[in-house]
Amino acid sequence: MECGSTGHVTALHPGPPVWKSKTSPPSSEYGGEEDKADIQEVTSWCTQVCGEGVSSRACSKICLVSVYPAGHRGEAKKMYAMLDEQSNRSLASSKFFDIFKVSGSSYPYTLKTCAGQKETTGRRACGFTVESADEKLSFPLSTLLECNQIPNNRSEIPIPTAARHHTHLKHIANMIPPLDPDANILLLLGRDILSVHKAREQKSGPGNAPFAQRLDLGWVVVGDVCIAGAHRPSEVSSYKTSILDNGQASHLQPCNSQIKVKEISSQAPKHSHHAALTPSYCSTTHHDDSLGQTIFTRTADEDKLAPSAEDTMFLQTMETELHQDSSNSWVEPLPLGQRSTRKTLPYKKKHEHNRLVSLRRTLEKRPQMKAHFIKSMENMLSKGHAEVAPPLKQGQECWYLHPFGVYHPKKPDKISVGYIHNRTQRILFLIIMDTGHATESYTRRMEATAAGDIVIAGLFPIHEDVEHKNNSFTLQPPQPCIRFHERALILALAMINAIEVMNKSPLLKAVNLTLGYLIVDSCGDPSTALRVTGDFMQRDNCYIESNTSACGQPVMAVIGASYSENSIAIARQLTLQMIPQISYESTAVILSDKGRFPSFLRTVPNDEHQTAAMVRLLHTYGWNWVGVVTTDGDYGRSALESFVSQASAKGICVAFKSILPQSVNSHDDYSEIRATATTILNNPKVQVIVSFARSTHMRYLFQELKHKTLRTGQSIESMRRVWVASDTWSSSNYVKINATLRDIGHVVGFTFKSGDKSSIEDYLSRLEAAGHEFTRNNPFMKEFYLQLNASKGFEDTKLISEAVKNLRKHTHAATILSVEMAVSAITQTVASVCKSRDCKTPGTMQPWELLKPLLFQEFELRGKTYKFDRRGDVSLGYDLKMWCSDGGNHHFTEVVAEYHQSTNNFTYTNVSTKHLQDFQYIISKCSNSCVPGEFKKTAEGQHTCCYECINCTANYYSNKTDMDQCLSCNISREWSAEGSSSCTPKVVLFFSWQDRFAVALLTFSALGILLAVMVSALFLHQRDTPVVKAAGGPLSQVILFSLVISYISAVLFVGRPNTFQCKARQVLFGISFTLCVSCILVKTLQILLAFQVNPAMHVRLFKPYVMASFCVALQVIACICWLVLKSPSLQIVMQPTTLLEKCDEGSYLAFGVMLGYIAFLALVCFICAFKGRKLPQFFNETKFITFSMLLYLISWMLFVPVYVSTSGVYLSAVEMVVILISNYGILSCHFLPKCYVIIFKKEQNTTTAFRNNVYLYTSKTSESISVFGSSVSKKQSIGQDFICALPPSVPAAGYLEYGVVTTGTSSTSLHRGPATQHSLRRSSI
Repeated sequence: MECGSTGHVTALHPGPPVWKSKTSPPSSEYGGEEDKADIQEVTSWCTQVCGEGVSSRACSKICLVSVYPAGHRGEAKKMYAMLDEQSNRSLASSKFFDIFKVSGSSYPYTLKTCAGQKETTGRRACGFTVESADEKLSFPLSTLLECNQIPNNRSEIPIPTAARHHTHLKHIANMIPPLDPDANILLLLGRDILSVHKAREQKSGPGNAPFAQRLDLGWVVVGDVCIAGAHRPSEVSSYKTSILDNGQASHLQPCNSQIKVKEISSQAPKHSHHAALTPSYCSTTHHDDSLGQTIFTRTADEDKLAPSAEDTMFLQTMETELHQDSSNSWVEPLPLGQRSTRKTLPYKKKHEHNRLVSLRRTLEKRPQMKAHFIKSMENMLSKGHAEVAPPLKQGQECWYLHPFGVYHPKKPDKISVGYIHNRTQRILFLIIMDTGHATESYTRRMEATAAGDIVIAGLFPIHEDVEHKNNSFTLQPPQPCIRFHERALILALAMINAIEVMNKSPLLKAVNLTLGYLIVDSCGDPSTALRVTGDFMQRDNCYIESNTSACGQPVMAVIGASYSENSIAIARQLTLQMIPQISYESTAVILSDKGRFPSFLRTVPNDEHQTAAMVRLLHTYGWNWVGVVTTDGDYGRSALESFVSQASAKGICVAFKSILPQSVNSHDDYSEIRATATTILNNPKVQVIVSFARSTHMRYLFQELKHKTLRTGQSIESMRRVWVASDTWSSSNYVKINATLRDIGHVVGFTFKSGDKSSIEDYLSRLEAAGHEFTRNNPFMKEFYLQLNASKGFEDTKLISEAVKNLRKHTHAATILSVEMAVSAITQTVASVCKSRDCKTPGTMQPWELLKPLLFQEFELRGKTYKFDRRGDVSLGYDLKMWCSDGGNHHFTEVVAEYHQSTNNFTYTNVSTKHLQDFQYIISKCSNSCVPGEFKKTAEGQHTCCYECINCTANYYSNKTDMDQCLSCNISREWSAEGSSSCTPKVVLFFSWQDRFAVALLTFSALGILLAVMVSALFLHQRDTPVVKAAGGPLSQVILFSLVISYISAVLFVGRPNTFQCKARQVLFGISFTLCVSCILVKTLQILLAFQVNPAMHVRLFKPYVMASFCVALQVIACICWLVLKSPSLQIVMQPTTLLEKCDEGSYLAFGVMLGYIAFLALVCFICAFKGRKLPQFFNETKFITFSMLLYLISWMLFVPVYVSTSGVYLSAVEMVVILISNYGILSCHFLPKCYVIIFKKEQNTTTAFRNNVYLYTSKTSESISVFGSSVSKKQSIGQDFICALPPSVPAAGYLEYGVVTTGTSSTSLHRGPATQHSLRRSSI
């Protein structure tokens, strides 16, 4: 039983488990089962993480990896690796060795864990590579020891589910690979592979919640992932706590939780590996605690390292034979002493030369180390700690040593160069000691000089840079120059040659003057340039003092400097004395400001023109996403500012700007180049890079790009770019070393206009013939010879030839021409000024006197005339050069175009098509081009070149690529769908002649016109017959005429409407149909009144033509008011894709009045005709009139709602249909029955038939009166008149006249009368 004490932990007691159940077991008295085991609580929402068991799930740093022998990735095997930073060695299980078939003997080692110390043995495996599950990163594994004590607890492997159920980890769940059932935990990676333990990112949660770390091998989850602590662990890992002797976990003993391996190397047997698994660096002594008994002297304390016998001998030699001189330098005569017993030194030139070649290969692969190495060597030479060996005399003893470099452990950018010689198994070192207390004396300035009456100074960067030490607040002496620059040396020689040529010219002989020169080294450094400029300006100040006899010739003009920042520095200094300065390479825009630099001139154009040419080139090929690399300084920043300004005006965006330090002499400086290379590789869309950097920087950058690409395992194609080079490095041979075009891509650069190299070529030939005689007044050539001899060890005669050959490689016609132009300008200005004055006596002419004629006077060179512009520039334009390759490592440049700055255009050469044809396939854009129909939408805060392509909305279009906005269509005439590249003319809709419905209606209209004309002709021919007279006689012709006009008005509803047509069709229909209806109304009234009104009164009151004219007149007045006040007009209805042309009726009130008036007349006709429907049938038209008017009223009543609800093309057709129905109704009802009688019933169209009809009607009427007579009112007259249907227009000679029918017993008589109206009167006696 437990004691229950709280004074100590219960782990002291053997017995029940430490953790008890949270739930009480069910009692048997309540029907529960007996308590057989401690059952832990399991919640349903935890089972997804912990599984179906009752134990908790705790994850640790275990990653799924792939392991394979180095260089044999195809043999990769998946397994889990446990990451334990507490272990000092990496271990592998026996299964690992069996999988990869690693054989060999076992090595003894001591395994120390929390469980205790154990002596064991195991095999070793080396040369393996571990790779992350996503195959992005891989690391070489150190030597692995065989160990079967690696925990294989798969429940601790992080899985996606473990992270998905925790809020702070669920977003990384998809980054954790699922559990691989076939992979076992076979590796334990200790801190001997420290990089895999570094946490790149961490996700922490609240309290004791698990946390996640992103390691290079993947994401891991650490901690108890059981949600809300629903479970507790059922077992304890022996690697995470202390274990008592009885095996129970204890909380008392402190535990360092680590695995420590100690190998016993004295018993290390030989071992063998699988052939593919044994790289050269695999060593049996790797990580040993000692190196055995065969090398070091044995001491009492085996744990302390003791020096070897050779080390002891070396230390004794250092004590006895090396000494420190007054300059704190360690001195030792070679070979370590001058003992008389020494043997003759061996001749080992070939052997040491091979070692030197190996060193060169190493330095070429490691450019940073090479820079440090060269810097250290140059520092050694400049301080006088070493000197270049003189030529070897015959029989002279010589000992060749090859150099090596040693980095200081605390100074990663500091390398010490030493020399090693191995002789009779002795290792001897000559160590260059840097005590840190030595002081540097002022390094004497080297200069190349030649006497003359007029001295011209020349500033050239014979060395590329100066050695930059740590900043100090004390006065520092001038720093030594480093890195000899052959290209600058050839420019200095070009100036010397040009001066010598001018001295022989008749121009100077005419004024009896010679030119001298003073060439100094600016070392590419503004401070050094200022210092050397101040030196020769101090010489000029000599003439201001009283004693001038000791003064030399003053400097009258300066040619230089090369770099713009140097030119700017010395230009301010030279301006103090207004000494003319002509630069041959400085192109910064600021130097054209005559207000600040009045004495500065140059024989090259400024960078405004070069950047404009670059922008023009980029714009030509559509490259709008570029990077810029430049060197820090006035030139680089000025060029960068000018380029960015002009590029943005052309829509070209700069993706990144990388500004490199002027000097690359330290680790921090080189880190900028590494950062630039990383930036370039991380921007794959930037395929074009504009560079204003120096050639040195570009060389390092290309090398770093290549090394970084290979280190990351990318293809070499990923580093290829189009490099647009400025004049600073476009022709530099220095850049091309160790970098091929297949590596860097395309290089196209701008250079100054090329000149004739024949003069400098002849000069180099003379120099080669002169040998060392030439170096008497030119220490730069002497240094060049010494460096060349030191690096390659040429014989004396071959050395000169090799030097000249090397100089020819760095000869560039463009810069040579610029130097020669500067010398020519000064020479011709001096000759012009000195024609009429004494210039030979020192001090009689001041430098400022040359400035004005130099600026405004023309000068000639090789038959061409040149002149400085008002800003002091000579702008000749640029040559566009392309770097080409012969298929190997040999590179050359070829001019592919000429840039004309006056027109901002290129003139391409014949070879440009072949070299530039690849450019059209190169895309350097942040976003793909927006095709026609799309426009660019730039997100806020982004570059304008990074955009989305959005379809143009409806009625907008874009007809070019990469348009910033869509253009609007003229919606009154055009339209476009979404994403259109052009506008589509809107289709004009109207009731066309070609429409089938229109053709049908026109056919009916034509048929109606034809019928009306035919009926009119028939009636005219039968005008004297009773039927025609009964149909109205002349009024029938008026009706037919009005119908023809009405048909014609219907035709006007078809076709493309116009304003006249819109006005004419409604008015024409309204008046014509009113005339028709008015005549019918007159006929109806005549029939009705003939039987109900006294004939005398009928004759007086009934005026048919007056009545018809009056009715028509009212309609005419209404139509005139309509036309005057608000007449119909053409209306164009704009629809999305169409234009509907229709007639706008103007005033719909007037339109309704017109139609309503006609309807009123038709209604009156209908009522009157309905009342006379029982009149004589043969000549009675009331039935037909009733039917026609009813048809008209019904059709127009239907017209109103249809017309209101209809829109579009067929609105005109609706009215046209109603008009045709009305016309055909009248034509059919009024005239076709008459035509039928006239044509087919001729017997009824006679007077006899007419009389018989009247007689029959009279007889029927009499009988009717007799039957109903009793009911007739007494007030009714016995002489009541009955009127039959007789036409009102029968002429005087007609068949029926006024007459009296006297009804007697049985007779009826008719009497002819003179009246035009005929009536029948019946009397009863």
